[in-house]
Amino acid sequence: FLSQASAALADDSPNVQSIVNAVIARTQAVEGYTADLSLHVKLHSFPFIGMTFNGATTYQRPGTFAVTLHTLPVIAKAFAKISGDVGDPTSWQKRYDIASAGASQTSPGQIALRLTPKEPCQVAFALAYIDPTTDTVQRMEWHYVSGGRIDVDERYAVQNGVLMSAGQSAEIFMPGLHASASSTLSNIVVHTDVAALSGADKP
Repeated sequence: FLSQASAALADDSPNVQSIVNAVIARTQAVEGYTADLSLHVKLHSFPFIGMTFNGATTYQRPGTFAVTLHTLPVIAKAFAKISGDVGDPTSWQKRYDIASAGASQTSPGQIALRLTPKEPCQVAFALAYIDPTTDTVQRMEWHYVSGGRIDVDERYAVQNGVLMSAGQSAEIFMPGLHASASSTLSNIVVHTDVAALSGADKP
């Protein structure tokens, strides 16, 4: 599993491989989870409205997310789709070349990685900001070919002994549109690999 990362990374820094491996290892014991999802979207451009949607989300390793919400507008669909990628580098490695982001702005102690799509798509590149003390993705910045951008900040909570996503907040800037979005996960049910969870504590 981790050896696949070596072939997938464009590593211009000796630390990139170990950083990605550490983030992957943090949730190695998680086979999947289900949770209730509350998503609030507020438009800061016309028609200046706010909307709240309730639904459910599921995850199955490796990197398979599904979100079920009713009557979801396009901008909320975009946020729901990309929010699942925030803390799952197993998905990154299939689709992106990963390298050090160099001089990108980071908070103290954070490390920035640059994700460049392997194939042409709507995303020009993304920046991932990692906290190496917790091996978590604190922030993702998605830059689109259209000139648009979605910035996602992640929140975490301990579930079944594993530090996992508890929700996200985002600022969405697309041509002719500015919106903010926030999601909260509740009633989270985690399916863990007991052997992997026990192994995580071993040296």
